[in-house]
Amino acid sequence: MLSHRLWQRRFNGDPNLVGHTILMNGQNYTVVGVMPRGFQFPDRHAEFWIPIGMSPQLLERRNSHFLKVVGRLKAGRDLSHAQADMNSVARQFSGSVPEDQPARGDQCGFR
Repeated sequence: MLSHRLWQRRFNGDPNLVGHTILMNGQNYTVVGVMPRGFQFPDRHAEFWIPIGMSPQLLERRNSHFLKVVGRLKAGRDLSHAQADMNSVARQFSGSVPEDQPARGDQCGFR
């Protein structure tokens, strides 16, 4: 995923770039999208995002809470709907993994 700024600066805003492979920091990546102008996460200096690689051991650890998630609200939905949906997902997940009790929905916050 590229920032709008990087897409403009390095790729001249090529609308056909999505789906193509590019070389970044010595590695090949397939461009899956371009973030909207002004998007900043985790700060204004980030210019591309890649999938995180996790070992099977890390995936099995249910008590690691070191990742932040970014989402986009569906048209017509507001933050209260999104918070309710996330609380529901957290309760369902928590019920399936006993060591995660109680539900952690209160930690799903939105800005």
